[in-house]
Amino acid sequence: QPFRWSTCGNQIRYSSTRKNLPRDTYPSLVKRLRVVVYNGDWDACVPHTDGEAWTRGMGYAEAAPWHPWMYKNGTQVAGYAIRYAANNFSFVTVKGGRHEVPETAPEQALELIRRLVSGQTF
Repeated sequence: QPFRWSTCGNQIRYSSTRKNLPRDTYPSLVKRLRVVVYNGDWDACVPHTDGEAWTRGMGYAEAAPWHPWMYKNGTQVAGYAIRYAANNFSFVTVKGGRHEVPETAPEQALELIRRLVSGQTF
């Protein structure tokens, strides 16, 4: 059926066959890959508190509890992070980032990707 396009419009209806995506999918990913879940802290569509709650709810031991992560040669806070003991699985917020983090916080987003690709922790 036709619909009017809008960002985050949620006009597409579907039924998920997976009841709990984080519980059912992320543990197998974390065993094989380094996983970083991130949210902009100004995201009104997907609040960072939800991402924090479900990543904490996975039950992994925290290797580095809630702490700032820095950019610009360590002079500015880029956001906050929790790093878990399971394969450096991390939940990261991006300060000033909205729903599309690279668009609204490009320098912090670049640093996030640089750290992920280079294997640096948060």
